[in-house]
Amino acid sequence: MIGVVCKHPAYGAADNIVRAFRSQNIDAKLLYLVDPYKRITEKDKKEFAIRLGKGNIHFWLKELLTKKENRMFLCSTTIIQTLFKKFNPKILKRYLLNSINTTPIFITGTSYIRKLKYFNRFMNNFKIWPRFFIYEN
Repeated sequence: MIGVVCKHPAYGAADNIVRAFRSQNIDAKLLYLVDPYKRITEKDKKEFAIRLGKGNIHFWLKELLTKKENRMFLCSTTIIQTLFKKFNPKILKRYLLNSINTTPIFITGTSYIRKLKYFNRFMNNFKIWPRFFIYEN
């Protein structure tokens, strides 16, 4: 299974990334914090979209980061900071930071361009190397 984690589905078109995986018969889940643009339908919620909360963040991090067959994609670098602000840092450190160097990051949007040195330094500190930059015009 592939878990695509994002602040909201519009970040990097995370919902479309999940749909692309699923169209190739790859099990993928969209794990999001909020949906301000109402991109997720009731059908999506039943099939692949899961809203992250205090009750399930531990389960999903463990599921995605401790099983060899599962993978996690983080859409944007800001999701890491947002997760640390919103959830228990001990849980995040236990799972996320121990495996961050094997977790691909899709860097999207103009905030990365504006704060290029900041985000690169941040990712270098955590040894985040599988990076993919998607620039949207």
